[in-house]
Amino acid sequence: VHQGSAYHDPAHRTLLYPLLCIWRIQIWLFEQKDMRIEGRIIVTNLDMNLVLEDAEEINIKKNTRKSLG
Repeated sequence: VHQGSAYHDPAHRTLLYPLLCIWRIQIWLFEQKDMRIEGRIIVTNLDMNLVLEDAEEINIKKNTRKSLG
């Protein structure tokens, strides 16, 4: 991943925007109210696709965390 400005990924025909994210963020899933995804954003693009580092799936009902790799 290149640090700084956007770069073109010819395999996916999109611009990627690398980020240096220090804080962990939590993403609330629209159709699964009891599930969250938590991690650090390392890359995003104009379509708002995210790549997370150290991501975990959090089940609010069961109070469990599962590493996503």
